[in-house]
Amino acid sequence: MYTYRYFLLPFFILTVSAGLFSISLAQSTFSPVWRTVPWDSGGLHPSSIVWSMMKSELDLDNDGKKEFLLSTAWSGVYHNAVYLYEYAGNNNYQNIWSYSFYPYSNDYSAVAVADLDGDGRKEILCLIDPYDSTYHGFYVFEWNGMDNGFPSLPTATWNLNLTAAFDEGTAIIAGDFDNDGRDEVAVAFQERYSTPKSRFMIFSLAPGSTFQNPVWNIEFQDSTTFAYVGYALEATDLDRDGRKEIVAVGWEPLHLAFYEHTGVPNSYGRAANVYLNDITIDLSNMGFAEANYDNNATNELYVGTGNGRVYVVTNPGDVSQITSNNITLLHSYNPYRGIAGVSKGDIDGNGVPELYLAGSYHEAVFQWKYAGGSVTDPQNYQKATVFQDDTTDSITPGSDQGWFRPSKVSVGDFDNDGRPDMVIASASFARDKPILTVVEMGPASVQLLDEQASGFMLEQNYPNPFNPSTYIKFRIPELRGQKSEVNNVLLKVYDMLGREVATLTNEPLQSGRYSVRWNAAGMPSGVYYARLTAGGFTETKRMTLLK
Repeated sequence: MYTYRYFLLPFFILTVSAGLFSISLAQSTFSPVWRTVPWDSGGLHPSSIVWSMMKSELDLDNDGKKEFLLSTAWSGVYHNAVYLYEYAGNNNYQNIWSYSFYPYSNDYSAVAVADLDGDGRKEILCLIDPYDSTYHGFYVFEWNGMDNGFPSLPTATWNLNLTAAFDEGTAIIAGDFDNDGRDEVAVAFQERYSTPKSRFMIFSLAPGSTFQNPVWNIEFQDSTTFAYVGYALEATDLDRDGRKEIVAVGWEPLHLAFYEHTGVPNSYGRAANVYLNDITIDLSNMGFAEANYDNNATNELYVGTGNGRVYVVTNPGDVSQITSNNITLLHSYNPYRGIAGVSKGDIDGNGVPELYLAGSYHEAVFQWKYAGGSVTDPQNYQKATVFQDDTTDSITPGSDQGWFRPSKVSVGDFDNDGRPDMVIASASFARDKPILTVVEMGPASVQLLDEQASGFMLEQNYPNPFNPSTYIKFRIPELRGQKSEVNNVLLKVYDMLGREVATLTNEPLQSGRYSVRWNAAGMPSGVYYARLTAGGFTETKRMTLLK
């Protein structure tokens, strides 16, 4: 668990101590290192916007090269497709497999990964909206055991035991939900819009069945809870009783249904059905993330919505006891810019993942880091903008042209270079913008200004006040007139409460005068301090951020 350091008085300090170089999350910034080619520049793939992407690193063919997986939606005449990208060298990625659902689907498609037949070879699972009743809505593509070996045709398909095509698939997840040693699939789809009806379903490949002649076992289904089902499902264990829940969302008022495994294999029930009437429409899209930040007996569920709201759902003890009183609004972003996806990642490697919010028309990715205390108190989260696209080129009224709209975020080290990456997918139809962007975190740059320095010193930052960047200079002296190295020089920034918000350097430095830039983008206006300790020396300075 990450712990903040608190002090009786505010200060700005530089410290020397042992340890590896690290960067505080509030200071972490990412720069683009790879993009797909925009359509206007000849790019063909992905052929449409991305509304479904796996939230973590993959290696489906076990070749040691990390992958990310996604599917497209609302593709029009191009129809939807599923894409697998793989590491192809530092900051480089290659589309190694894809499948187009032409002419079956041009509305919405969603993707998941499982091992339904338990043979150790992963399958890519897709839920699509079938063009008519002659086509199926569930597709399986099984890895064949070879490098990049995914089939050119589906391994299996299924009509979900429906006698007619449904209007739109909305979400799919997979995993061993009932602890029986076999993976199940959970799907949500809109059966009809004209007469509102939605269906939630859990199913599995029957024991002894194969993909050559599959028998599908429907373990649970519900067609009455939602009139309009939303675009998010999440497997959780909020009450930590060992029986998993699957959380589904509706997009009437904010509407959450919690389906819990009963403890008997293949058996589930709806444990809670909760409405929150403070908004009229939700449109949450892959907007769930489970955590246990306060390290208590129950987990929390974080929910991001299409109108820019972020909620936390807490558990009073058992998931069946959750009511609207357990749903707390933490933050409201601009409702016309929205939040389109929520994921997790542990960038600083401290074992406590941060939340990453795809900021849609903000053209940004937001990072939330828990700072201790009650999880329902909005003040207990550090919020930062860790990626911001160019906002000056959004100049075409009534059009997506010029907009890069983050819709999904996957966090990891996809090129194995030791620096965290984010794969950011876009839901923008702009022909001048990429659909996929990979950004990588770089360390703060400490610049040597002069090799000679007399005495330890932390200089006043300049400019001060500042917005959003300032430069901090400090001196490491020679030892008895000789060049020397201090192991390690640690420069940190703290807020008024003494909470660490940035680590600017934590490394050995030889004697000299240095400068380091602090970019406080995403930090609130106010007074900040730092701490310098080098060879027993400690000094503080005060800085003012004005926005």
